[in-house]
Amino acid sequence: MSAGRLSRAWVPVLLALLSSGPGSRGDQGASAGCFRIRVVDEQSGRGVPLVQLKTTNNIRYYTDSNGLAAFSEPGLMDQRVFFFVSSIAAGLSMVIFEGTLAQRSFADKMDEEHKQTANDIVLGFGKGAAIVLVAYFAIKVFGVALDNNWRLLGTNYGLWFLLEMIGFVLLPCFLYLVGVRDRNVKLIRWTAALTVLGIVLNRLNICVICFNWQLPADERYFPHWMEFGISIFVVTLGVVAYRFIVTRMPVFYEHPEFRESH
Repeated sequence: MSAGRLSRAWVPVLLALLSSGPGSRGDQGASAGCFRIRVVDEQSGRGVPLVQLKTTNNIRYYTDSNGLAAFSEPGLMDQRVFFFVSSIAAGLSMVIFEGTLAQRSFADKMDEEHKQTANDIVLGFGKGAAIVLVAYFAIKVFGVALDNNWRLLGTNYGLWFLLEMIGFVLLPCFLYLVGVRDRNVKLIRWTAALTVLGIVLNRLNICVICFNWQLPADERYFPHWMEFGISIFVVTLGVVAYRFIVTRMPVFYEHPEFRESH
């Protein structure tokens, strides 16, 4: 597959087959020697951020806010490359979490039909999230077993790994299953918040806590205060824009003039 096609690759499933070749420099983007991988939503065509792309030898990449990831591994060029693409558990739990916040903030603008539909969606997403979390945990266990790294679980980083796997993967999976069985929407919503917290912990583990772990503490990466400021600004901008739209448009209810048109 050429670099040009690779830059437009859609990866909607857990396992995607991509192949890389030298291609032309113009198709490789601004970074010389890097292939551009883009994960997009099938319906909207927009890039999907924070998707993990993991090769079979455990090299991880994460897409940016535009769904892009730069791929440059000399040992994997000019051959087929398999990626494990993981984002489903994060997406399902995030939708439940954000939907909960929206329902609490704009309950006065929702009609009864929308509220009932929202509860049905929560139950369906909770079931899906439980299944995906089980698969994710199994893959992590297989990874430890295949590399025979059981001895590392007793180290400080190993115990931190177990905390993440048990407290923020297995526990949410169990709570999701109980919530779906009992049709307990409230429990599923709280479980989604716990899962989102685990996602944040996972990203911090990869980007800060365990990133360049072998270096002395004073040489490790830590975000600049301006990075925090930009992140807060972007999130605030999105919340303000969403509130502006919801309070002025019939998002959570049927417009009286068009109720019978669909």
